[in-house]
Amino acid sequence: MEALFKANFYPGPSRLYDEVAGFAADGFAKGLLSLNHRSSIFQELHRLTTEKLFSFLNVPEGYHLAFVSSATECWEIIAQSLIEKRSFHLYNGDFGQKWFQFSQNLKPEAEAHPFSVDTLLKPELLDIALDNEWICLTQNETSNGTQVHDEVLGAFRKAFIDQFIAIDATSSLGGIQLHIAHADLWFASVQKCFGLPSGLGLLIYSDAVIQKAEEIGENKHYNSFLRVHENAVHNQTHYTPNILDIYLLYRILEILPNVDELGQKNHTRAQHLYQYFQGYSEFQPITQNNYCYSDTVLAFTGEEFFIEELHQNAIKHGILLGKGYGNWKNNSFRIANFPAIPNTEIDELVNFFDKF
Repeated sequence: MEALFKANFYPGPSRLYDEVAGFAADGFAKGLLSLNHRSSIFQELHRLTTEKLFSFLNVPEGYHLAFVSSATECWEIIAQSLIEKRSFHLYNGDFGQKWFQFSQNLKPEAEAHPFSVDTLLKPELLDIALDNEWICLTQNETSNGTQVHDEVLGAFRKAFIDQFIAIDATSSLGGIQLHIAHADLWFASVQKCFGLPSGLGLLIYSDAVIQKAEEIGENKHYNSFLRVHENAVHNQTHYTPNILDIYLLYRILEILPNVDELGQKNHTRAQHLYQYFQGYSEFQPITQNNYCYSDTVLAFTGEEFFIEELHQNAIKHGILLGKGYGNWKNNSFRIANFPAIPNTEIDELVNFFDKF
C-alpha cells in the first residue's frame, strides 16, 4: 500500500516519528511485544521508561507515573477516586467541557466555569470556594487551538495553594515547556506531541495526590486510583498494557532532546506559521487573542463552503488537515504542530496554501 498522505497535520492521532517503524521492528525481533506484563523484564522497561520520561519533562521529586489506556480514562479515575464531592472546571472548548460532564456524571456537585476563547485567565480574580477540592484545567484545548500558558498555571498554583490542581495536557505535554510542580496531577496521551501510535495514556501525580486517595479510600473499580498506583509502585500496570507503545516511548526518549529545547523550537515554528497565515483574509484563528494561541494545535475558522473546499483540495494534494471539532466542526480546520512533523512537511503545507 502506498502512503496515504504526503503530510499529516491531523491533531492526533498524528504524524509519527520516522524512527518508530525501526523501533517497532526491534521490539518485535527482541520478543518484547509478547512479554508477560508481570515479568521482571517488563518491570525493568517500565522503570527505565519512567526515568527517561521524567528526565525529559524535568519532573521534580515527589511525582509518580502510571500508564493508563488513554487521557480520557484519567477523567474517570480522577472523578471516581480523587474527588469526594466537588471539583471546579474551567474550560473554553469541547474537551474541557466533556471532562466537566464526565465528572458531573460521577460527582453531581462538580461546578463549571466556562470562559471565552479570547479570555486570558487571571486566577487572582477568580472566587473558587475551598470546598472545591480540585481545580481542573485544560492546558491546551485541542478543539479550538487555545492554551493556558505555563506562567498562568503557576499563578493558579500560588493563588490556590490549599486546593488540588489537575491539568489535561493531552495535546501539549512533550511539545512545550511546562513546570510539573504547577499542578498536583497531569495527564496526556502519546499520539500527539510524543509522535507515537495511539493507545497509551500518561498519568503523572504527586505524593499529595496519593495521600488524598488514601483518605478517600475508593477502591471499587479495576481502575480505581489506589489500584493504579499500587501497580505503578511495582513498575506494573492495572491492566494489560500497550507494551509496544511503552517500548516505543522508551526508544524515542533516547533520541529526543530535553523538552525545553524541543519546546522552544516548536514555539518558534508556531510563531512563523501564525505570521504566515495572517496573509489570508478567508480565515482567521478561532481566538483573536494572540496570547491564547496554542503552539501545538493551530485552529482557524472561515465560511463553511471555503473550509469544505480547502479540505477537499488538501486531500487531492496529499495533505491531511484536521477537521473542525464541536462548536467549530463545520467552519474550521486545524493544523497540528507536533515535534514529530518535519520542517519539510511544513514546507509542503505552505506550498499548498501558496497555490490554493
